[in-house]
Amino acid sequence: MGQTRRIKRKKKPKIIEFFSEMDTTKLILSITTIAVILIAIVTVVIIIARDSGVSGDPDKSGNSSAGSSDNAAAVQLTAVEGVEVVGTTEKSVSLKWKKTNSAEGYKVYVKHPQSDTYKVEQDSKETKCTVEGLEQGETYSLYVTPYFGSNEYTSDYSIIKTFTLPSKPSVTALSTDSDGSIKIEWTPNEKAAGFRVDYKKADNKNFATGDSQNIPGGISCSAKFSNVEMYQEYDFRVCAYILSNGEKYESASEVYTVSADPVGNTPDEIIDPDKPMVALTFDDGPGWDASEQILDVLEENNAKATFFMIGANIAGHSDNLKRKVELGMELGNHTWAHNKYGTEVNLEEITKASEEIKKVSGRRPTAFRTTGGDTPKEVLSLCKQERIPAYNWTIDSGDWKEKDADKIYDNVMKNVKDGDIVRLHEVYDCTAEAVAKIVPELKSRGFQIVTCRQLVIAKTGALPVPGTEYKFVKNMDNLNNKKSED
Repeated sequence: MGQTRRIKRKKKPKIIEFFSEMDTTKLILSITTIAVILIAIVTVVIIIARDSGVSGDPDKSGNSSAGSSDNAAAVQLTAVEGVEVVGTTEKSVSLKWKKTNSAEGYKVYVKHPQSDTYKVEQDSKETKCTVEGLEQGETYSLYVTPYFGSNEYTSDYSIIKTFTLPSKPSVTALSTDSDGSIKIEWTPNEKAAGFRVDYKKADNKNFATGDSQNIPGGISCSAKFSNVEMYQEYDFRVCAYILSNGEKYESASEVYTVSADPVGNTPDEIIDPDKPMVALTFDDGPGWDASEQILDVLEENNAKATFFMIGANIAGHSDNLKRKVELGMELGNHTWAHNKYGTEVNLEEITKASEEIKKVSGRRPTAFRTTGGDTPKEVLSLCKQERIPAYNWTIDSGDWKEKDADKIYDNVMKNVKDGDIVRLHEVYDCTAEAVAKIVPELKSRGFQIVTCRQLVIAKTGALPVPGTEYKFVKNMDNLNNKKSED
């Protein structure tokens, strides 16, 4: 028989014996108690580690961590690379740069002209930003630093030099002399290195087809052009420029249109800006006996007005339009058919009317009024494309509903004040009767009776801006106008 082999069993550890002898409920309670104790110990360790963190001076890598947590102090930041200027305007500079590992954000430091110190202008969480509120035509120095929490990398950075564009010139006068030459004037800019005046025939699409004249320095601000064709319309713009590293950087004015035609061009300088003035405007023409009667009154009193005409009404009334031009009246566009309102007015409604007015009178209209006076920004954008400003009104004569000359007279004369634009219509006999009394009375009260264009020039010192709607023009600070979205 073989020997029986006894196997000696290993004794269980006491801790296992302890738990194995417990029932399930006691076991769960014991494990929970141990877990709570462990969590408490870990929490205490974290608090001690946080409170013993180092704060104060920059470390050897240039990371400043005053008052920061261990996480911020432990992050090793590096210099920002690839900083470049991606856009400039008259009052802003746009930047972008490469992402720096571990950075929470970036600070943009700027040194202004006539300053020896840099100050933080922007705090960006992205790798781009636009610094705004700068001065036009100036040179600026700037740099970008990364940070994490209060830890900022400041020991190494690249200084970038850039500039803002000069302000867009405001054209103050554009007129035709008696010899047919065209003169243009604009606002000076001492910070500009010079100006360039571009001009082209109005029918051409871009200024590359035209010519230009360079005016060095930012003080001289007028130019005269004699090499133009009589009765031809020309577009003009003025560009102010600065020089940087041999390159020109410029801002262009709005585009203005003028005809090389001395007939009917009333010089704007005859208007005295210090005396009260009012602009009378007449809608819905041309034609009808009332229109000629109104022109008779204006001619007798050496008064001017703006006529907003419907394109579809123009055919057969060429003599009426030509008389308006000869008397120095301003021709205005009142859409083609006067049957669309608000955003329903489209570009064709405006351009078709302008083309008809020009074809019959030889003049492109220089003013626009939408039907009903509702001029949304979408319509003003169309006006900007057509290079014409828009005009609303502050006094409605009510001639379209009153049909009574005395009431029309009272509606105007009891409310008129300096800078008003008055709406009338050239199609009602009652209006012509009222105008025969209104015009002499305005003159007796000391009012100058002017076109909308003359009103804006006299009150603001600049030409009306295409795509802008003017309503009440008292002075530069009280325009109450509305601009296009462009």
